[in-house]
Formats: sequence, structure tokens, C-alpha cells
Amino acid sequence: MTAFIVDSPGYSFLTDSVSHTGFYSCRKCDTRGEYEETNVAFNDFDAAMRTDKGFRRQAQEEHHRGRSPLEDLPGIDMVKNFPYVYMQLACPGNLYRRRSVSHNVHALIHVHDDAAHYGCLERVSCFKFENKLQRLKKLVRKSDRPLQQIVRREAEMGPRVSSQVASHVKVLRDVEDFQLGLQAPFYSSILVRNFKVAVRRPDNCFMLEDGSLVLVSKIGTVGDKGAWPLKGPFHKVLLFLVPPNTFGHKKNHPIP
Repeated sequence: MTAFIVDSPGYSFLTDSVSHTGFYSCRKCDTRGEYEETNVAFNDFDAAMRTDKGFRRQAQEEHHRGRSPLEDLPGIDMVKNFPYVYMQLACPGNLYRRRSVSHNVHALIHVHDDAAHYGCLERVSCFKFENKLQRLKKLVRKSDRPLQQIVRREAEMGPRVSSQVASHVKVLRDVEDFQLGLQAPFYSSILVRNFKVAVRRPDNCFMLEDGSLVLVSKIGTVGDKGAWPLKGPFHKVLLFLVPPNTFGHKKNHPIP
């Protein structure tokens, strides 16, 4: 387990610790908050840092409500493996006044600790999950049995391009090179699972599942082997991709 990426209520639930509105709620240091007019403010920026050992022996009793079952799992650091969700801290923007040093504003001073431990914060980002969740929510048409609805909608869409989309794809003429088994016709763009893939920017650059960045050089047709069947006026389409850092070394990547 690399990290538990959870918001403050989720952290409190998983670790059996106090709510983020509590005086001792910071998950990274043992600062004590002070109540100021309308909220608890955390104005101490030099408090001692929490450690896995200190968490397990509950060195600061006020931070804990009980003992978390996660402490029984091997290899879990109860402090380092619970990074703050930086997109909820830094991305919305904050106003910095003394009364505004709420739990989330105080947590900004600990983002660099997570970066030091994980490197790029995108490794512990929830953006892709948030984006996916937004798409899934649109598949739910009524409150009854939302999970079943999502499964059915996903099955109905499937890995295909609709004939309506395919009919609007521009066919390229006079393509000279037919590399690695590519055949005419060639296409300027296609829609794959509602994502546009094209031979020109900005829709010609994306990331594969293995993390490699690629540029689309050609979108042509191939035989039955290794291609993804699509509905519409064309039958089989293959992406011919060029990794940006190879300067001319071209690879063939069939659509999965």
C-alpha cells in the first residue's frame, strides 16, 4: 500500500482520530488549535512532527478516539502513508488572515512533506478519480439502484465508436507511406470511448496505460489481426504512434 488518499473526514474515520474541526486534528504535526470567533485556527507553524511510532503509542492522546485496525497491517506508516489531498488545499485558493488559518489552510505547510516523500504529487492525486466519478454520476438516471444503472450504462456504451461519430470522420487523401501494415483509407481523427484522437494538435498527444507519452502520426486501417472493430463506414482502425522522445523511431500501438 503506497498511500491512503482521503479527505479529512475520511482520515478521521480510517485512523479513528478526532474530526478536522477538533483542536488536535492535524495529521502531520501535534499543533493545538485555538477557537477564534467562528472557527478553530491553527496558528502554530513550528509544532513537532508526528511519527509512525508516536501515532501507534498515541503520544498525543487528544488526537485519537481509539485504535485503528489499519495499524495491524504490515508496512503501513500511519503518518507518511496518509498524505493531504493537495487538490483540496492548494487548487481552490485560500485567503490568508489569522482567523483564516483553518485546518485546511494550516495543512498547506505540510504539502512539501508529502512531496518529499512521494515526489511528484500527481502520484497521490485524486484528480483522475474525481473526473471518472463525475462521468459515472451522469450515468445515473434515478435514485434507485445506482450501481446497477452504472454497470448497465457502461455495458451499453462498450468499447466502440458510434456510426454517427464515424460518419463525420474526415478521410485523408494522398497519403504516401504505408508503414507497418497500415492501409488506406487514413483518417484525420476518430472518437474512441468519447475521446477525440487526431493527427493534429491539440488532440494528437496523450498517455498510454504504461505511462509513456505518444504523438499520433497516422490513423489508418489494418487487417483483422490486432485491430479494434468499430461501427460505421470504416471497419478496422489502427493508431500509428510516435513516442515524442524517440525522434523518428516509430511504434505500432493497436487500440486495446
